[in-house]
Amino acid sequence: MGGRAGIEARIAGLYDPEDGDGFFESERERRSVARRGSSSTYGELTFAGAKALFAHLRLGPEDCLFDLGSGTGKLVWQAALSTRVGRAVGVELVPSRHAIAEHALARARAKGWRALERVEFLHGDMLRADLSAATVVYSCNTAFPDRMLNRQLRKLATGRAGLRFVSLMPMDDNPWFEERSLLRLDTSWRKAARVRVYELVRPRKQGRGSPSR
Repeated sequence: MGGRAGIEARIAGLYDPEDGDGFFESERERRSVARRGSSSTYGELTFAGAKALFAHLRLGPEDCLFDLGSGTGKLVWQAALSTRVGRAVGVELVPSRHAIAEHALARARAKGWRALERVEFLHGDMLRADLSAATVVYSCNTAFPDRMLNRQLRKLATGRAGLRFVSLMPMDDNPWFEERSLLRLDTSWRKAARVRVYELVRPRKQGRGSPSR
């Protein structure tokens, strides 16, 4: 798949500083996200943090990884370039961040990257996204309000049994997921942040079994 320096440099080469880095959004975007009950605060796993996560997950051709709140798409690219994942999909609500991801996608297309076949970026609400193909879901949900975390949990609980959910926030007790691992991964705002890996052991039917807050 290529060494760390090679993959990191390849990903960096997809991004133009003039597009921005995704860490700042307009006031209009901030208000739009807030109206949906979420937070526009942005952060990322570092390259090393994502590398450690992928080593733990051991993604293979049968896996479909979704990054919910994918920002500029770097984690999606790193999965596609450094693992054997079958498909890597980013879902982002903030238009300016999605635009940066799309610009990077266009540059990869111009370079003729084969990994393009396994990469997709979607602009929209993660709670409305079709996650039926997902085997692994990652979410940098540290800044999500409690109600949004609860809605995300209920959404993911309708997935397929065995779905792995990688969350930067601990889940409330629930009948669907069981914690499998606690990792310490470097992020853009903290070293050795706690990251939990959950497994969906008892999927719920739509509209049933929703915990309240």
